[in-house]
Amino acid sequence: MTTIYVEGGGNGRGLRAKCREAFRAYFAKSVLGDRLPKIVAAGGRGTAYSKFRSALPRAKLDELILLLVDSESPVAEGSGPWTHLSTHDSWDKPEGAT
Repeated sequence: MTTIYVEGGGNGRGLRAKCREAFRAYFAKSVLGDRLPKIVAAGGRGTAYSKFRSALPRAKLDELILLLVDSESPVAEGSGPWTHLSTHDSWDKPEGAT
């Protein structure tokens, strides 16, 4: 099972539902076939990160937990995503994240 915590959907329940539907439609057209990920539209980027961090320790061995947020600015060449997020948002790489 794959769960993707996404930045988006705002604060309204209806907007988050539309965000989830849009990502499901996108992934349905991908090579994933019938193994669609669970989409969690978390609203703001901080909330998405917080929910992602909370989900990691509870993940089952066969579960993949992903975080999808806007980069907000170009990622420096040779810099990994966690270095960028540390610099831009002061986010630490959670234990269990890759």
